[in-house]
This record gives sequence, C-alpha cells and structure tokens, in this order.
Amino acid sequence: MLSLCGKLADFFRWSNKEAAKVAIFRLAHEGTAAQQLSFFCELKQYVTNEWQNSLTWQIFSDNPPVFHIGEVGIRGCTVSEIAPTDHIVFDLEDTCRLLCSMHYDGSSVISEFHRFAVGTVAGRSADSVLAAQERFLSDAPNLLSALKLIGLPQDHSFRDIGPTVERMVHEMTGDVDAAARAAHNAVNLTYLATLDELKAP
Repeated sequence: MLSLCGKLADFFRWSNKEAAKVAIFRLAHEGTAAQQLSFFCELKQYVTNEWQNSLTWQIFSDNPPVFHIGEVGIRGCTVSEIAPTDHIVFDLEDTCRLLCSMHYDGSSVISEFHRFAVGTVAGRSADSVLAAQERFLSDAPNLLSALKLIGLPQDHSFRDIGPTVERMVHEMTGDVDAAARAAHNAVNLTYLATLDELKAP
C-alpha cells in the first residue's frame, strides 16, 4: 500500500506529495464514508484544475462506491455503513468540489444528471423534467445518500451551490455552456435533496 501511495502521489503538486501520500493511505483505511470523504476532499485540494477530473467518486446503484485516482480505485464505504451522525460539514468550495467529482453508474452527475435522470419525457417542460428527476432520485438511494453526505441541502443553499459549481466547471473545462448546464444540475440536485419524501437510507 505504501508503494501505491507513492505512485499515486505523482498526480499531485510537488509541494503536496508527502501530504497526498498520507491522505491516500488514510482514504484507504478509514472506516466511515464521512472520514473517507474528508481525505478525498483533501486530495482534491492538492491538484490543479486540469487534473480535477482524474479524481472521481464513483457511486453505483448496486455496488459499493469507489474513489478513483487516475486508473486506481479505492473501495468506499457502502450506503449501509452511512449513519445519520456520520456527517462532516464541508465548506462551500469543498462541497462543490465533491459534487463535481461524483459519478453515478459511470456518468458524471454534475454534467449528465439532466440526461440520465430524465430519459425520454413526453411533452417535455421544466416541470416534467423536474418531476422525472425527482422520481429518478427517489429510486436511487445510494446517490441521494451521497448528496446528503456532502451537505446538500442542509449546509449550503442552491443560491450558493449553483454559481460556485459554474465557476469550478468553467475553470476545469473552459466551456461556458458546460458550466451553465452543470450549475443548473447542481441547483436541481440541491432542491430535490430537500424534499421530505426523498429519504436516504
């Protein structure tokens, strides 16, 4: 594991390599999802914007989550291991960084939620899209648990989440349209996570 930590540390800024090694080791050995997220979040702070997409939090509908650093995966705690008290308050920047890192069944949540959560909707409108996304999220407990674990919506308002995600995605991609779509998805996700009927396990 120590040699793997050293190899993965090449993803990080030179001045942060030693700290990254420690964070990777802790990420692989912590026993709760919140603890793992805190070290994954620390790792995200050590990479430049162009490398942010190399660190992803892969969430699955029927398998435990995996933290990816490049091509290497580190198993995350399962949803059943997430207790209501297993919560760390992340600041706004860290929450948005984690949201931008999330993938669900292989698709980027922040970039593709408007597609994979909606599918084909007859008479497509803003209301019908939001209703389809609500139905999808209510049937995706692992994704909903992940959203609540990073602090949506209890720690930050959609009014703050949207602009911050938009800025981050634009910094990472340089794509104005992609940044705007990501901000819209972030706002919808934050709103949907507030609905009483959408309860994480």
